[in-house]
Amino acid sequence: MTPVDVIVNNAGGVVQTATHDLTEIAARWQQDFRTNVLTAVLLTEALLPHLRRPKRSDHSSEFDCRRPSR
Repeated sequence: MTPVDVIVNNAGGVVQTATHDLTEIAARWQQDFRTNVLTAVLLTEALLPHLRRPKRSDHSSEFDCRRPSR
């Protein structure tokens, strides 16, 4: 594999839910976590051995203001 200069993870997005069922809410939050966090971690871990020194990575994520915080 060609050496990598920098890793940029720009993950984002949420699944909208209009339910009060805790099982469904937990499943949606887990899906959001996998989409926004786990994928960035896995990509970084996979590319880390190929990253040139100094090793640099940038992680950013989107926040969805439409999801209630209650």
